[in-house]
Amino acid sequence: MATGTLIDSIGNLRTLKLAHTAAVAQYEVIVSAGGLVLIAVNAALISTDNIYAYMGKVTLPKAAPLTIAVGDIVYWDVADGNLNKSASGNTMCGFCIAAAASADTTVDIFLFPDLTNMGATELANDSADVDVVAADVLKVVSVSLTNAQIKGLRAAPKTLVAAPGATKSLEFISAILYLDYGSEVLTESTDNMAIRYTDGTGVIVSQAIEATGFIDAAADTLTNALPKIDAIAAASGALNKALVLHNTGDGEYAGNATSDTLMKVHIVYREHTWT
Repeated sequence: MATGTLIDSIGNLRTLKLAHTAAVAQYEVIVSAGGLVLIAVNAALISTDNIYAYMGKVTLPKAAPLTIAVGDIVYWDVADGNLNKSASGNTMCGFCIAAAASADTTVDIFLFPDLTNMGATELANDSADVDVVAADVLKVVSVSLTNAQIKGLRAAPKTLVAAPGATKSLEFISAILYLDYGSEVLTESTDNMAIRYTDGTGVIVSQAIEATGFIDAAADTLTNALPKIDAIAAASGALNKALVLHNTGDGEYAGNATSDTLMKVHIVYREHTWT
């Protein structure tokens, strides 16, 4: 039996209710009939409703010897009860958020469901039913920023997801930002970041992304972005609009004279079509 550790608090995890076809122990890792890699929040008897985490930061066993780098997509191997980087015969379940060396037996990942081939599936959480109405509703992309792009985010926001086309809108779900530290720190004053539509004037769809302690860190550092509550936007400001990363402060980031600090962003989103 393989088990995982929930890194996020339960309030930050995404959960669903499921009556599994076998008894489970607390934190046991299972793959549902619909193809979701889940972690049991509590122990439960066979065919008994239980809460399972399907999205969030978790620690899971990994194959050894195997090196997994930050950003690598990972897959759950049911037979071996651990993660690897091979899609063949396994279930995609997220991406690495903290590098794991060959000898390590566990790895920290951002767990998220691969819904691209699941079709219509109904998930239930502890408050309401959630209907997945079509395949491929949850998407993740990885975007790299150069040093110049980091330092120019205020004047030139970085496009994370391209405009989806007429009658379509993008729903921001979450993002993980990875600062790949170089030789010297970047500097900032009160210059936080946000994810917004279109450009530096578009509607903000994320909570503020605190820059202090992240952008000016002296080591490789991770932070996350969450959706804004009531990100109200006129249709004209949301339909066929890109999602961008913007420096919302009063000045550009500076420092790092060697210009070798980089950034990578993994963004999770949905695409909606309106008629």
